[in-house]
Amino acid sequence: GVHGWRQRRGGAVRGAMAELSRICCRQAHRRIATMAMFVRLVLVLPSPTVGCRWGLTFSLRNETAAHDPTHWILESENSLCKQAWVEPFLPGIEHERLYDERLVAARNHKTNLDGFGLGWFGEDGTAHVCKSGCGIVDESLNPGPELHSALLDLRSHVVFGHVRSGTQGVNSEANAHPFVFKLNGSQFLWMHNGGVGCFVHLNAYLRLQVSPSALAQVRGDTDSELAGALFITHLEAQSQHRLKTPREGRYSPENVGAALAATIHDLAALDDLIAILEVDSSTCKAGSSLNFAVSDGFTLAVTRYRSCSTQAPPSLYVHSAAATRGVLQIASEPWDRRSDGWDLLTKDEMLVASAEGAFWRQCLSPACIEDTCFT
Repeated sequence: GVHGWRQRRGGAVRGAMAELSRICCRQAHRRIATMAMFVRLVLVLPSPTVGCRWGLTFSLRNETAAHDPTHWILESENSLCKQAWVEPFLPGIEHERLYDERLVAARNHKTNLDGFGLGWFGEDGTAHVCKSGCGIVDESLNPGPELHSALLDLRSHVVFGHVRSGTQGVNSEANAHPFVFKLNGSQFLWMHNGGVGCFVHLNAYLRLQVSPSALAQVRGDTDSELAGALFITHLEAQSQHRLKTPREGRYSPENVGAALAATIHDLAALDDLIAILEVDSSTCKAGSSLNFAVSDGFTLAVTRYRSCSTQAPPSLYVHSAAATRGVLQIASEPWDRRSDGWDLLTKDEMLVASAEGAFWRQCLSPACIEDTCFT
């Protein structure tokens, strides 16, 4: 069970600390030098230039208000297909407190052709995905038949769409977003824009933080999917404390929001570990960009987050006008290529909503509070 796994993990950590103590006591210079060289390797790695694009629609009023995503995925002026290859459209981003033209270009890619995927929920609550390791458009920049086929009869109260710019893992269907996770009868769609800093070196450590049942659901080799498994681990820990929801057995919006915030905290804490060893921690060499979206068909939670307090995350917008009509539209870029009606989420902000009307926005760091005052 989870309790036994945590005991085993604690034992493994204590064993590792004891082994490190024995190494120091024996003055095993060769092994210590090897560890130091590994640390130096981690610390000189630059921040990854990461930046997928994603969008979603979510019904705020009920679970039967299905909508057709064809317009924003395929037809609109800045559709998800076009976001795979055209210059990013980022209205208002130059007014952010931490605006840096060089970093904006690095975190908001023009080219996102390393895979694509759609995710949605059926009437019975089952999560479905259509994914490919190929780009959403072909060499002639035309959407392929696979996308047209998936959109033909797609109607759902929740739709996720993602185009990938790969930073970790090969281009494959398994590594394309969104990912599906299952927990105690619930199913979750999960997608990510960004990257976990120094993931190639932290992969094994992160896997130790994930419960066996969540890790068993990981099919690919990306930081994004492993982050999703970490979210499920935190939600699993809340299984004995589930709040009541309108439908028995579901996780409440509060549960989902708390698990996502804990996931962000764990991943951001990796920077703190590396910063301890850096001469100048302000360089943020290993910073992580954590724009996540997760839904079980009843609750939606999204984040716009960059672990470095002095840097802005990749872009993420919410269409306020559409929300007043009962549909949340959230996207890396406004898909109608218009600035009016779209609001840029604040740095390090989380938005949580449910089909029963719950809705709140929450700061996950002091930098978010500072940005809120700035705007």
